[in-house]
Amino acid sequence: MKSRLTKFNILSVTLAFSIFLFSCDSNDEPVIETNADFTVAANELKVDFTNTSTNGDSFIWDFGDGNTSEEESPSHTYAVRGEYEVILSVFGKDGETKEKVEALKLNVSNNLVKGGDMESGDASSWNVVYSGQKDADQNMVHVKYDFGFTNYKPTNAEGGVLYIHPDNDAVSPSEEGTIFYQSVDLTAGDYQLSALVKLAGEDKDNPTSAMNSYWFEFYVHDIEPTNGDGYGHTRVSGWFYGGWTGWELVVPPLDGPLPHDLVVGSLADEDGKFTLDKDGTYYIVFKMGKGWDTDGGSFGEGIALDNLTLVKIN
Repeated sequence: MKSRLTKFNILSVTLAFSIFLFSCDSNDEPVIETNADFTVAANELKVDFTNTSTNGDSFIWDFGDGNTSEEESPSHTYAVRGEYEVILSVFGKDGETKEKVEALKLNVSNNLVKGGDMESGDASSWNVVYSGQKDADQNMVHVKYDFGFTNYKPTNAEGGVLYIHPDNDAVSPSEEGTIFYQSVDLTAGDYQLSALVKLAGEDKDNPTSAMNSYWFEFYVHDIEPTNGDGYGHTRVSGWFYGGWTGWELVVPPLDGPLPHDLVVGSLADEDGKFTLDKDGTYYIVFKMGKGWDTDGGSFGEGIALDNLTLVKIN
């Protein structure tokens, strides 16, 4: 009897120990939690994102400029410098979802534009002349503008902006226009122009509800602007836009990177890239203007410009 009890006890202990070991193995199995994380490496406007997340099965990147990606570790080139909120969403193998949000501030070290930040102190970098628009007494009139304005600006703009006022004055209406320019020595090669802009755009169903009497154009040319000159030289980017019959162009509401393909005949392509054939002194020029208020024109909330950049890319 003693021998049988001993064998039974040994068997029971062995079974219990096995269950204990199995239980320990199951409970001590390392649990890998889903985690969202990444690092960034920026070279001017091009940013390489390295995904360092754990337990991720799929990913969605929101670069903060309207573009997204489902790559694990994508590269993305922004259209213009500024501040962007980057969001990485990680979908775990266990069904869990995690998210990381990081503010990304992009600068351009080789910007050829002085005063492109449009802060109040940047006004001194720009020469300002009339573009020929006149009031009822035939006096040339500037558009109303402020450098360093902070109450109306594009998304991702930093600090202040250049703000062109919506001066709809029915008592003393006038046509108004201003040319802003600076000189820069450039060598032959490929360049890219970029900026942030905000404006109301046109509503074809209700033309006076937004902006239907203004112009806004960019140039890089070797002729210096003068007072009263409309400066109709080769455009890099920009658009004519007004309440005049015969114009087919429609400018949408804008709040972000400057579009370059709204006008046929612009020097730049849709990404703002263009080529200069010779070395020399050039003038970075942009002009803004508005039509007569008495013609039913509306300037909406005005125009805001920021982060104007010109870089040599080749």
